[in-house]
Parts: sequence; C-alpha cells; structure tokens
Amino acid sequence: MAKKLSLLEIREVLFLGDYWSGRETYAKQSKHNLKLVHTRLWESVKRHKRHTLRIDVETILSIKKNKGSHGRNSKTRKVKKRGRPASGIRHMLRRRMMLILHMDPMRIKEILLTNTDYKSGKKQDIVMIMPDLESAVNELMHEICGRDEELLNHIVFTRMWAPCLCRLIELVEKVTNLES
Repeated sequence: MAKKLSLLEIREVLFLGDYWSGRETYAKQSKHNLKLVHTRLWESVKRHKRHTLRIDVETILSIKKNKGSHGRNSKTRKVKKRGRPASGIRHMLRRRMMLILHMDPMRIKEILLTNTDYKSGKKQDIVMIMPDLESAVNELMHEICGRDEELLNHIVFTRMWAPCLCRLIELVEKVTNLES
C-alpha cells in the first residue's frame, strides 16, 4: 500500500546547495529562476498509485493556455534519462498541486471566503500517478480552518482529499486568472 504523505513531507524543499546530498524531496528550488518545482518523486510508479482527478473542463483549458514551458527542459539534465521529459496536463496539475500545498494558508482562506458559493462546471477525468495526499490535505484543511466552523462546511471540504484538491486547483486558477 502506498504511503500517505504529510504536509510537512510535501513542503520540505531541496535548496540549491543541497542538490548532491542524496536526499529525496517532493519539491526543489529551480536552478534558473529560484522558484519551486516538483521533482520526479511525484510521478514515481514504484512508490505511488494511480488516482483519478475530476477537474472542471474550463480550468483545464485555462491551465493549458498559460504561457511558458509546459514540461521539463531536457537540456538542463546532466544525466540522460529514459523517455521524454514530462509534459502535458498531468505534469501541469502536479505542479499546481505542489504550489497549492506550499501556498500560504491565509491566502487560501481568503480565496475560500470570497468564493463561498462556488460551483464547478462539467468535469473531465484525468488519471495520473501521484502520491496519496490524504494526510497532507487534511493537515492543510486544519491549518486553513482552525476553529472557523464556517470554513469547515465550505463546499471544498465536503468530500474526500482528491475532490478537495481539485476544487482548490479550480478556485486558485480562477482567482489568478482574474488578477492577471
């Protein structure tokens, strides 16, 4: 059975000086612009199972429209790896999940409070290999809600961890598109 990851394990970041330490983390600092990027550990077939995410079609289209690289840059890899570099919607969704789990809980709380009556539209199933984030999402929910009963009953937190993460991705994408 796959291990359920805690929020602390997901939030552990491998910084530039630690690249050759041999530690495995789920996030690291990029070499070029020092932003957070997810590692290959997110898509490890040996460690993780397949999960189905049901995400709003509009959100998927808006994620695909974003400018910039949609995958890993193979030129920066020193060691040749088998296969093509990860790209596509699955890769972009893993990045979105990693960014949400690293986001400031007060910012997520603010987004949830401004979208109390959120209703997602038509959904698309996306099957992907990823870690079991049940513990991490539960910890994030407790960080966000605290003692706030109003947020515990929010539409985002009414189901299990995967739908919760999908709704968070949709809301964050909606808010970032409105801001830009």
